[in-house]
Formats: sequence, structure tokens, C-alpha cells
Amino acid sequence: ADVFNTTQNEFKVAMAEMKTDPNVLSTCASHTVLDKLEALEEQFSKCERALAKWLQVKRQRFPRFYFLSDAELAVIMSTGPVSPKMVTRY
Repeated sequence: ADVFNTTQNEFKVAMAEMKTDPNVLSTCASHTVLDKLEALEEQFSKCERALAKWLQVKRQRFPRFYFLSDAELAVIMSTGPVSPKMVTRY
């Protein structure tokens, strides 16, 4: 969670910097922008893989979760203790 929050904050800062110059060509001409965005993409990919592993563990503990998408399962797990009423919605 800390890695995701740090990466998300860095992404927001990068987007705020880009917002100051609305000219796409001049903004993207800088090699530092490309390097920064590639590094952020790598960090987000690591977070996504870690989340997928975590969701897989939850699916192994409760096989009914195999019928849910990653997004649906993440919503269920992020709301706290899983209640049957919450799962039946899906």
C-alpha cells in the first residue's frame, strides 16, 4: 500500500507539472518525462502484480471468489469483513 501511495503521489506531481505547459509536443520532448513515466509504469505494474497475488490467496481461501473479476473482489475485500449480503450482490 505504501509503494502504491508513493507512486500515485509521484504520478500526480508529474501530471501537475505537465498541466503547467498544455503544449504536448514541448512537454513530451523532454527525455526526463519519458524516463519518469516509464519508472512510474513499472512501479504501478509491481503493485498490480502484488495485488493479483493477494487476490489469488483470497480466492484459494474462498473458491466462490473465482467467479468475480479482480475489480469486484478488490471492492469486496476493501470494505472490511466480508458479509454474505455483500457477496450475493455479485
